[in-house]
Amino acid sequence: MTPPLWNVPPRYDLDSLLETSRLLVGSLDADFILDNLLRIAMAKVLTSRGVILLRQSANRFRVARARGIPDWSPGAELELPEAWPPKDGRLHLPESLRKRGLVSCFLLRSGQGLLGLLGLGPKATGEPYSSYEAQYIEALANITAMGLENAFAVNRLREMNRTLDRRVHELETLLDLSRALNSTLDREVLLKRIGYTLMGQLLVARFAILFRPPNRPTTVLLERGLAQALSAELIPESWLQEPRPRRIDPDSALAAWGLEWMVPIWLSDGPRGVLLLGSRATGDPFEEQEIRFLEAAAQLAGIALENTYLFEAHLEKQRLEEELHIARRIQQGLLPRTIPDIPGCELAAYLHPVRPVGGDYYDVLPLEGGRFLLAVADVTGKGVPAALLMANLQAMLHVLAPIPMSLEEATARINRIICHNTDPGTFITFFWGILNPAERTLQYVNAGHVPPLLVRANGDIEELTTGGLLLGVMAETGAYESRTIQLRTGDTLLLYTDGLTETCDPQGNCYDEDRLRATLSRLRHVPASLLIEALLSDVRAFSGKEDFDDDLTLLVLRLL
Repeated sequence: MTPPLWNVPPRYDLDSLLETSRLLVGSLDADFILDNLLRIAMAKVLTSRGVILLRQSANRFRVARARGIPDWSPGAELELPEAWPPKDGRLHLPESLRKRGLVSCFLLRSGQGLLGLLGLGPKATGEPYSSYEAQYIEALANITAMGLENAFAVNRLREMNRTLDRRVHELETLLDLSRALNSTLDREVLLKRIGYTLMGQLLVARFAILFRPPNRPTTVLLERGLAQALSAELIPESWLQEPRPRRIDPDSALAAWGLEWMVPIWLSDGPRGVLLLGSRATGDPFEEQEIRFLEAAAQLAGIALENTYLFEAHLEKQRLEEELHIARRIQQGLLPRTIPDIPGCELAAYLHPVRPVGGDYYDVLPLEGGRFLLAVADVTGKGVPAALLMANLQAMLHVLAPIPMSLEEATARINRIICHNTDPGTFITFFWGILNPAERTLQYVNAGHVPPLLVRANGDIEELTTGGLLLGVMAETGAYESRTIQLRTGDTLLLYTDGLTETCDPQGNCYDEDRLRATLSRLRHVPASLLIEALLSDVRAFSGKEDFDDDLTLLVLRLL
């Protein structure tokens, strides 16, 4: 059956629809498509009122184009009923559209679903829409929806490309920044480069960097454009624990400095500081990608700053190691360069500091009348302080040795000097004696030192304990006592420090005096140098370690 003539669109309308469709579908400009769709549709039905709504979510729409509707402008949003558009095929005009004088709407559908709708007002003639006018606009809406879908896809692709270009630019900038920051270990140069980046890249003239170096308090390392100096105490500790950038509260004290953003500086071991920023010189707010850029730049700056402190620590360590190396050479120079030959005796010595320098000391000095001074001492503590005190003791010993003075009086004088010139709590255990090879006698004073062991040729062992308190306890300790012992052929005397008997095995058992006595008794006929080697081997076998945990000194005298 042939439809009525008034329902058939004129030929020129079909040609116009075809030409319009080519124009709209061929364009990839969404604004062009929307403008022409509304203009052509309104002209077709001779109405002065029209709107194009684009779908934002399930039932929320945004005004994309509007004409003749005073309270609607592009960007306005409205919410349509959840059941709209109906699924029964009948399209009812929503109440919110009827209120604004619209009488008909046409859906913009594509393969992706509903894109939006075209709403039109009444015809200027007052006549209702004809069937072919409705069909024409519906066809135009369907064709336009395909063009819109393509335009939106192109826009999304362009936006993705722009985003990708921004990301590539950010990465290139961060790479350049990383190269610039890591090319120097001079902290002043580094901070200048950070400042130039903030001012040149983001146009920020007001900023500050607070950083907490290893084992130090948080410090303001850099500040620019602030009306007054910034104090690290103004930064709450909680800010250092925040992993993400945040806006500064306008009511906080920092807002008075014109600071608006806080960007944390986190390293692998946790929070280490903050980057504080004021507004941009242009007045524009920071965009999201710029905040991400700042976050990455803050981490790069934190790593570079950390490297400067590590480098300083490395240089300081090298300097200390060099000073300790020099101190070790000096301390070794204080010990006897060679062991003097003593008629009728063998003498051997060993000293091992657990650190580059230590507090153990031994000495052998020739005296008038063919006599010799033997001494061994142990300063409390280790390292440089103990070595300095040991050097003082060595100097006093060499000064007093030639002076005609008894061992008891000389020991008391050394004790007074130590007490008056050292801090309380600094002590020295000290043993010294005068050996007379011709008479084979040893006169000694033991000032709190571990008793030397005299191993007789028959295996008996005696302890040399006569003396008094260790040095440095009391300036007036009373008189030190001395004792003279007779030495005989085959006797062996061992002077040592407590590093020997305090060496422990893996179970915590010490190489005590009973084990030492047994070893000495077994090895009493061994030459002095070999006896030291045998003792060290036995101690290492006992402890299971090649090295020792404490300073260790051995001085062995054997009568031939």
